[in-house]
Amino acid sequence: MKTNILRKGSAVGIILLFISTAVAPSINANIPIADNIISATSSSNITTYQGTLSGYVTDPEMYPIEGAQVRVNFHDTYRENYSDATGYYHVTDISICNCTKNATCSKEGYIPAWIWLSIWTNTTYDFVLTPLDEYCYPVFSGTMGRNGWYISPVNVKFVYDPDVVETIFYKINAGEWVHYTEPFTIHEEGTIAFSWYYINYSGEQHESNTALINIDYTPPMLIGNHQRIDDKIIITAIPQENTSGIDRVEFYFNGVLKYIAYAPGPYQWTLSPIPHINATVKAVAYDKAGNSAWVLIPISCSNSQSNNQPNTQQHSQHDSQRSPVRQQMNQFIHILNHMTKNYLHINRLIFFRYK
Repeated sequence: MKTNILRKGSAVGIILLFISTAVAPSINANIPIADNIISATSSSNITTYQGTLSGYVTDPEMYPIEGAQVRVNFHDTYRENYSDATGYYHVTDISICNCTKNATCSKEGYIPAWIWLSIWTNTTYDFVLTPLDEYCYPVFSGTMGRNGWYISPVNVKFVYDPDVVETIFYKINAGEWVHYTEPFTIHEEGTIAFSWYYINYSGEQHESNTALINIDYTPPMLIGNHQRIDDKIIITAIPQENTSGIDRVEFYFNGVLKYIAYAPGPYQWTLSPIPHINATVKAVAYDKAGNSAWVLIPISCSNSQSNNQPNTQQHSQHDSQRSPVRQQMNQFIHILNHMTKNYLHINRLIFFRYK
């Protein structure tokens, strides 16, 4: 009897030991459980990137300054944004911590302004930039894209002191000097060197100044193709952009973002395994100014080798958005037809079986 009791007790002890081992958390045995939990909690709270800084950039006369760069420096990195036509900027994704951060606002033709700030969520600060020559300076306006590039023609007007300035002259790149009489528009794309000077009422010519204006409002060119190799399909996008340059190409499979290929490429995505139904890959190319173009690449589920002929049906950011909807409707109709054929085939087999 005692032997049986001892055997049963040993068996129960082994079972309890096995259960405790099975349900124990996977933690390094050399680290106490409490210390491990504290370390995990504290490490998750070291850095959060929810800080924002926003405000307006103006000149001393309270004219909004468009295209001014506002950069927040912290922890050996930075976040930046550019002011729009109203002078408004909004920098996001800034780390929240107890340190102060350097915020600098700059634009060519103006004296940079900077300040040390403690930045939390929804922090605001307005910058005032003083022109290098406060008696005469140009004001540029247009649609601001990304990275300091305008994605529209740029309007130019001069702000000047009529008691000091008699005449103003300007030139674009290496062109001729032109007498300024009224606001005008620059349609040329690229990095434009805009120069100007003025003559006061004493006949003295002030030294010339130059500001660089980045303009790119033309979407990139894009073609796409695909090639089937064994059990995978390689989708290739070929973008071309000669002004601001290509930034990235995004690949969408049936409307879901699957891969981003950044410059300088190659701009490829491998689809594996091959889908059982026909599908569509959408490649979207973005240039550094923010312009975009996209192309649809149909993918066949058949076993035959897919050709790699380019798809030239490019769509820019200005095109109608009805094409993707139409593509999805066509795909739905194709699936419905496929299901109908299978249904008729099954009925036919049943008919011949019982005939």
